Amino acid sequence: MTRRKHVVRPVFLFILGASLAIGLDGCASYRMHPTPGVPSLGISKEQNRNRVATTVNTNLRAAMDDLSRLFLLDRPSRLHKQPSPY
Repeated sequence: MTRRKHVVRPVFLFILGASLAIGLDGCASYRMHPTPGVPSLGISKEQNRNRVATTVNTNLRAAMDDLSRLFLLDRPSRLHKQPSPY
C-alpha cells in the first residue's frame, strides 16, 4: 500500500500543476487581447483587410504609372512627322 501512495502523489501533483498552467495561460491570453475579433477601435478584421488590399492595389498602380514615365512609355515620341493625338 505504501508503494501505491508513492505513485499516486506525483501523478496527482503533475495533473494539478498542468491544470494550473493551462488555467493561468488562458487568463493571460484573455487579458492581453480581450476582443480578438476587432483589431482597432473602429473597424473589424474584414474591413481592415479590405482597406489594406485597396491601399496595396493603389500603390501598385501608382508604381506602374511611375515606371511607365521613367521608361518613357506613357506617350508616343514627338519626333515623328505625323501628328499624334497626345
